Amino acid sequence: MRYTQGAARLCQRPNFQRFLAWLTNQAVQDANQAAVALRTQCQIQSRRELNTNPEAGKRYQHLIRQFNDWMNKKDPANDH
Repeated sequence: MRYTQGAARLCQRPNFQRFLAWLTNQAVQDANQAAVALRTQCQIQSRRELNTNPEAGKRYQHLIRQFNDWMNKKDPANDH
């Protein structure tokens, strides 16, 4: 799967939205806000750049590692 497709799918996921809100300390309540936060974190204008800009791809991979770490450390009792 290309990064662009994966990023679009992730932005739809409530857990990823909560992660981005936690990471950025800003409200991320839907897929559009998640897409904005992801673009900011990856320093890109469009998610398409994730497939064409190697540095953006590396930043995206780092963001995914952070998300996975966050998911693994999260207390399931606090998942509402």
